[in-house]
Amino acid sequence: MSIEIDQVNKRFGDFVAVDNVSLTLNNGELTALLGPSG
Repeated sequence: MSIEIDQVNKRFGDFVAVDNVSLTLNNGELTALLGPSG
């Protein structure tokens, strides 16, 4: 089993928080998303 994310975008007004993000998470992989606040 896998999870696929393709071309995700997120804006807050004029601020671009996420710009064209794509990724695939495969079964058995450990994945972490980190930002400025940890």
